[in-house]
Amino acid sequence: ERELREREEQLRLAVGAADMIVWRWDIATDIVTRLGETPADAPLGPRYTFRQAMETIHPDDRAAVRRRVDAALRGDGPELYVSEHRHNET
Repeated sequence: ERELREREEQLRLAVGAADMIVWRWDIATDIVTRLGETPADAPLGPRYTFRQAMETIHPDDRAAVRRRVDAALRGDGPELYVSEHRHNET
């Protein structure tokens, strides 16, 4: 348990230093946990639903993100889902 917390903290620090965001989606519970932050994410806090996460993505990028998510869920892509997209302005 302690080792897991230490690894999560190391990941959190690395993500922050790289100015990145990592979303971890538990499909069974529909809870997205976020490491890192953009102004669009800030009002949501670190945990929210997938629908709420999609609403933070710039409207012009949502369809492409959704297509990549759907392909990943079908197994039609790399094992690790990676997406680069814009977020809404706040």
